[in-house]
Amino acid sequence: MKPLVSRSLPVVAILVVTMPIVVALFSVAYDWGEQSAHRTASGDAPTGTPPDGNVLITTPFRIVGDSMAPTLVDGEVCQIAKCRTLQIGDVVAIRWGGKRHVKRVAAVGGDVVDRVGGRLTVGGKRLEDRLAERDTDEFLSPALVPVSSQPHHWSRDAAVPSRLVYSHHNPHQAGRITAVMDDYPSNETVRRVLNPVDRLVVEIRARDKDAAPLAPLRVFFFDAQHAMVSTTTTTGWARFRDAAAVAVEDLAADLAPGTAGQSERRGMLDAAHPIAVELGRRQASRYTLHVYREIEYRDDRPSGNVKYPITLDNDEVFVVGDNVPVSVDSRALGPLPRAAIEGCVVNPGG
Repeated sequence: MKPLVSRSLPVVAILVVTMPIVVALFSVAYDWGEQSAHRTASGDAPTGTPPDGNVLITTPFRIVGDSMAPTLVDGEVCQIAKCRTLQIGDVVAIRWGGKRHVKRVAAVGGDVVDRVGGRLTVGGKRLEDRLAERDTDEFLSPALVPVSSQPHHWSRDAAVPSRLVYSHHNPHQAGRITAVMDDYPSNETVRRVLNPVDRLVVEIRARDKDAAPLAPLRVFFFDAQHAMVSTTTTTGWARFRDAAAVAVEDLAADLAPGTAGQSERRGMLDAAHPIAVELGRRQASRYTLHVYREIEYRDDRPSGNVKYPITLDNDEVFVVGDNVPVSVDSRALGPLPRAAIEGCVVNPGG
């Protein structure tokens, strides 16, 4: 699996409102979810050679709209080729309403799509977890969404001083410390209720680009089920989904002398302080810490056109956009004909 890659997004002006958590952002008019792919001036395009040696004919298209952001953004050129074996997670050009749209395949024939707690599940698993099962070399995986994480958002854990703990200062509530929410910094005209997320990622980035490889570092995440999970990284990236529950004896070994009790064993970790990195004071000066979240696929505005759970026929697909709040897709339209797919995205960035 390739290392995680993030895409930077612009900072936007935000109007703070009161609970429930609602975001109001302002910019030019937004085309709600109409993600399209327009043929570029170069016409029928270059050929490429896939790993199996067969010639792959591709056609360049320019993305119009933001319904696949942050993975594909407005104006970006991507390559479309004939799909081989269609799988969950593939990004496709699909036609409906007389227009070509670019979406991600969430389910294919025989799959059962459901809505559990607002989240989309496929075959009983959250869609983002199904996507994570695929090798990132095989398809265009979802980009990470950056989370506000300034240096002053990290502080020493009083119970476990060897750890730096992240506090999420919610930009939509005047910096109030809350759980991380599913906002999208690129959405400048969207007003909606936000939802807490749990699929978090931290990047530990060396200040000196010529620094020696990262020594193994232990990273802890808050988990509502297990209270605390951990993983060890040598790449500079750590993901919640790679972490395992911490055994009681491991928790005890992490205690500062004289401490006791569950809350002290996990230190400051909770929903609003969801990440801790084992970094001594001298080590900490060598790195900067950056927080991201995975895209979590939801249906918070059920259209009534989809009666969950729904089992797809063999000639149907269920597609979604990575910009979950604004994309118009199968959550509103229902399953679409598989025959409407015109190709798969194989080379973003042109």
